[in-house]
Amino acid sequence: WEYLAVTNMTAYIMVLGKNSTFNSLQEVMEYAVQNPGKLTLGTPSGIAEVMSTLEVNTGTEFTQIVNDSGANNLASIAGGHVDIGLLTAQFYQQAVDQGLKVVGVTSPDRLPTCMDVPTFMECGYDVNIVQNFILIMPKGAPDDVLTVLRSALDKVGNSQEFKDNLEAIDAIPAYKGGEEAGTYIIDNIKRIKGGLEKWQADKK
Repeated sequence: WEYLAVTNMTAYIMVLGKNSTFNSLQEVMEYAVQNPGKLTLGTPSGIAEVMSTLEVNTGTEFTQIVNDSGANNLASIAGGHVDIGLLTAQFYQQAVDQGLKVVGVTSPDRLPTCMDVPTFMECGYDVNIVQNFILIMPKGAPDDVLTVLRSALDKVGNSQEFKDNLEAIDAIPAYKGGEEAGTYIIDNIKRIKGGLEKWQADKK
């Protein structure tokens, strides 16, 4: 692929039911380490790379309960059908409005949309998981086309209007263009692939 740009990103928040006996990320993780498989963890579908990073890098094991959408996952957490859950950060305000406890976020830095939520990393856990939104073209696209597109994307991606529009829909601006975008994406793929392979091997 020809990587054109990273436009924006999100991360995952760890959410507890309002009646959970846990009150912090540390309490959850300490229990999970000591009691492998006992905590049920609600997730949306298709996030094997998130589960692999979480379990491999923290020495935990959860019983994953997969829901077919973020909305249904939120409902499962709120209804007490799972012990804890992972939601994309866009669900932060909905979770708070329902009285749920948001105890951690998987990004390396706190997110502007939920600045009161600590990161896993600042709590001592090597968990860095973000979901990047990227623009790509098939490998071998003409250089002149790539140059024009990257120049246009840089202009838009670095504009305040673009950032404001993303924030208006609770998306997190994280623009990277050109070679920076390609290096960033490839490094992330390698990091996630290594953790995923170990996780899959441990599950066999």
